[in-house]
Amino acid sequence: MFANDSFIEELISSLDPSLALAFLEAHAAMIAAGAFAALLFLTLKKARKKLGLKFRLWRLSRKYRKIVLPPHNLPDQGGWFPLELQLCADFYCEYAMARVDLSLYDKAQSYLRKAHELGRKPMPLWARLVVAVLLLAESFLFALILIEFGIDMVTPNQQPYYAFGVGAVLALVLGLITHIAGHEWHRNDLVKYVGDMARKVMHKGRADDASALPVNRKISIAADHLDDDAPVHIQLLSRIRANFDLTPDWRWCKGTGVAISALLLLSFVVRLSVTDFAGDAFAAPAGMPADFSMPDAGTDGWLATGKLSTLGIFSLLFLGIQAVSVYLAREYGFAGLESARAYEVVKSYRTREEFLNRQQARQFEIANAAQAALNGLQQRLIDQITERGTDSEAYQAVRHASDRTFLAYLHLKDHEEKTRAYENL
Repeated sequence: MFANDSFIEELISSLDPSLALAFLEAHAAMIAAGAFAALLFLTLKKARKKLGLKFRLWRLSRKYRKIVLPPHNLPDQGGWFPLELQLCADFYCEYAMARVDLSLYDKAQSYLRKAHELGRKPMPLWARLVVAVLLLAESFLFALILIEFGIDMVTPNQQPYYAFGVGAVLALVLGLITHIAGHEWHRNDLVKYVGDMARKVMHKGRADDASALPVNRKISIAADHLDDDAPVHIQLLSRIRANFDLTPDWRWCKGTGVAISALLLLSFVVRLSVTDFAGDAFAAPAGMPADFSMPDAGTDGWLATGKLSTLGIFSLLFLGIQAVSVYLAREYGFAGLESARAYEVVKSYRTREEFLNRQQARQFEIANAAQAALNGLQQRLIDQITERGTDSEAYQAVRHASDRTFLAYLHLKDHEEKTRAYENL
C-alpha cells in the first residue's frame, strides 16, 4: 500500500541499537580517551588563572636559583643589593596585578543591578549540550530523508555521512538563529520596560524618542557612578541599545519564526512523501478480477491516519526543539553593553567578603613565594661574601639580611608611590 515502505524499513534497520553498541565496543578506548581529554580540558580551563600564577611564580623562583652572581656585590644606601631589588621588583609585578580592588567589584555589581541583569549568567554547558544534541538529532533525521530524495548519485552506504554533514550545517544554522532570537527577546523585555516607564513620567504620557531622555552615554563599569541619582529607567537605558521610539524590535524573532515555519512545512512534506496516500490505495491491484475482495478499508484508513499522526508528532517535536532553544537563549546571556564584562568580575564570588578573601589569599601566596626566593638569594650572597671576602659595608649588609624582606620592599614601594603622588599635586 505504501510506495516507499522499503525505505522506512531500511532507515529503521540502519538505526539498529545493536549496531550502535557494536560501534561503541569497537571504539571504546578512543571514546574514553576523548572523554578524558574533554574533562581534562574543562578542568584546566576552569583553573587556568590559578595554575598560570603558580607557573609564573615557579619560573621566577627558578630564575633566581640559577642566576649567576656578579663577582662584586655592593649594597646601595638603603642596604639592598641590586639582585635583591631586582628579585623583589619581579615578584612585585605579580603582586600588583593581584592587588585587591574592591571598587571594581562594587562597580561591576552596581552595573549589573542597574542593567536589571544581576543574577543572570551565560548559558551553562549542560544547556548548550542539550540544545546541540536535540538540534543535531532532529536535523540528522530530516537530512537523512532529504538526501534520499534530493541526491540520486548518493549510494545507500554514503547516505548517513552526507546526512550527518547536512544535518550538522542545519543544526548550526538553527542554533544560531534561535540563540539570536532568544537574546533579542530578552533585550526587548528591557526596552519595553524602559518605554513603559518613560511614557508614564514624560509629559502627556508619551515618549517621542530616546534622544528626549537624559541618557548618559559615558556610562561604563569604571564610570558606573555617574548616574547614581538618575531614575531607574534612565539607568537601564544608558546600558542597553534601543531605538528612538523605545519600542521592541522583533526583526530577528520574526525572521526566525519564518525560517522555522518554512522548515517545519518542508520537513512535513518530505516525510509525507515517504508514504503514498494516493486515492487508489484502496483500488483493486492490476491484473486482479474486478470482483476481487480488498481488505477492510477501515483498517487501511486507520493505518493511514496513524502515519499522518506520526508525521504530525514529528513536526511538533521539531517545533518544540526550536522553542526550547529560543527559551534557553532568552533565559541566559546579557543584553547590557558591558554586562558580560561585569559578570566576569563577580562570577566567581558570591559575596564582597569572598572576593576580598580570595584576592588577599592570592597576594599572600605571591608574598610567600617571593620571600622564599629572596631567602635563597640572600643565602647565596652570604656564602659568596664569606668565601671571597669583601669590604665591611657589604659584610654588614649580609649580616642584616633578615631586615630586607619582601614585606619591607612592599613598604618601600608604598612610600615611594605616596611620595610621588604628593609631588604631583
